[in-house]
Amino acid sequence: MVDLYLKSGWGAEFTYDPGYGKLPEIRVGVSGGDWEQVVSGLLHELLEFALNDVRCRWAPAEDYGQGSDGYLFVFTHPELSEVCGRIAGFLVECLPQMSSVFKRVVKDGVK
Repeated sequence: MVDLYLKSGWGAEFTYDPGYGKLPEIRVGVSGGDWEQVVSGLLHELLEFALNDVRCRWAPAEDYGQGSDGYLFVFTHPELSEVCGRIAGFLVECLPQMSSVFKRVVKDGVK
């Protein structure tokens, strides 16, 4: 389970530990006003989140700067199927409502 938020600004990210008693979160920026980019950001974060959850995300070396560009993803075909199954269910549930909220935000003016 994960909470999904649309945010002002660009980019997307996930966090496993947003605070005591809270679910992990995915936040997707909507400032571009481009639905395809928003869905792309969501899909990227969902893949990364799910691959991490099934232990397929690796940091090949210690990164003291905590950069996110050093991760390596290694997985088998069955692991890919597991990840796709998890993501598909989430997308089916969230995209209709997310689309409605996105349209309202764009209509009201994205900041």
